[in-house]
Amino acid sequence: MRYLRLLLLALLIQPSLAFSASSTCPEVSDYGCLVKNSLQVYREGFEQWWKIYNHTAERAKRCENFKDVTLFLRLWSGDTDGEMAEGLASDTEEILTKNNRCFFEGLLGLPKQERAAFISHYCPLTEPEPIAKALKQAMKNLRYKSMATQLLHRVEGEQCK
Repeated sequence: MRYLRLLLLALLIQPSLAFSASSTCPEVSDYGCLVKNSLQVYREGFEQWWKIYNHTAERAKRCENFKDVTLFLRLWSGDTDGEMAEGLASDTEEILTKNNRCFFEGLLGLPKQERAAFISHYCPLTEPEPIAKALKQAMKNLRYKSMATQLLHRVEGEQCK
């Protein structure tokens, strides 16, 4: 009877180990790890992927530091698919339309390769009018003009329709 209880206890504990947080990126604050290992973390435990992602997205939306937005935008150069990409696009649109200065300063913080990856991959999920309006406003700033122009051409072009 004693062995039966131990066996039952072992069986009850074992499934919980299979659903534990990602061992690849165990810290919620380690967004850099998520960028490098996005799909692997999602496969290991999508709950952990979303915890890390949401932690960084909220910091980027608050925009207390442009570096938070830069860090958030780095995922555009990482591997995402489906639901992950949808969340990323939605939160990016929110930052762009609500605080385009913060968005563009964050974008400027990316290395040129990652900035180019963002510009070549970005397409809005929602109606493009508010995004186009934010981009046209940003074009008035010489620091942002080139990036805003490229993004506007992409948003209004055939590749995003």
